[in-house]
Amino acid sequence: MGLAQLQHWARAQYMHDRVRVSTARPADLLLPDVNIVHLKRCSPVHPKHLRRQAEELGVGFRSRVVAKTEEPGTAAAELTRRLSVREVQQWLQEDISELIRVFGQQLGYPEVSAKLEVLGGTPCPRFHADHVGVRLLVSYYGQGTVYVENRHARRMWLWGGDGGVAVAAADAAAARQAGPGDLLFLKGHAAPGNYGMGAVHRSPDLNLDPDPDIGESLQPPPLRLLLTIDDVVGWAEAAAAAAGAGGQGCGCGRPHGALGEMEEEGEDAGAGAHRPDASVLQC
Repeated sequence: MGLAQLQHWARAQYMHDRVRVSTARPADLLLPDVNIVHLKRCSPVHPKHLRRQAEELGVGFRSRVVAKTEEPGTAAAELTRRLSVREVQQWLQEDISELIRVFGQQLGYPEVSAKLEVLGGTPCPRFHADHVGVRLLVSYYGQGTVYVENRHARRMWLWGGDGGVAVAAADAAAARQAGPGDLLFLKGHAAPGNYGMGAVHRSPDLNLDPDPDIGESLQPPPLRLLLTIDDVVGWAEAAAAAAGAGGQGCGCGRPHGALGEMEEEGEDAGAGAHRPDASVLQC
């Protein structure tokens, strides 16, 4: 146990249950007593068009770029390049560009990592907290991320070796869920002054029981069109944390491959360029 771990523990003991959810503005994440900002929105695009776009892209589609927050247009265009439904492509390109800009203007990040993907399952089924600075999750189609306030979660501090902290339990009855199109900003353990108080969340359960009135064979398969935006430094730390944990990643209960296993040589690391996927901790 090091001095830094002890200092993190002492601060978390004092602050943990005081940390809250804000529904006001992204900049509230800069406050020491806020670790989640949930902003509700209504989608300007009909769900049937979003569903069609997700189906055309297919489960497993993934596009990832690194963008400069002062020049978000190129990265947003690259992320949405393969979208074929005009209404969806136009909205997502404009929306993603604006959200990247928000990271720069309100949160002070010069660069972000942005990923657009189609999911058909539940990658992170257990409540956990990520080792990133700030993460934004937007479910353009499908269910949104589930989260709980700090006061409804219990942490387990690991005092051996390099130390660490994990989510020991969370009150599922107190959980909230982001809706389609909502903005969910999560402050992770890597945010300044927030170690041991990272936002507790999990992936939504897409494997729900079929509607008996429709029949399982006629049910459309569950899909989720998800945007994830991270601060670049936090993303790199998250990948390193996953690698150091033997690929166990975020603590959600499922193993995730470490970043180093997915890197390809010769990739441009500039703004707007594709980087190796950071799925180790994207929930």
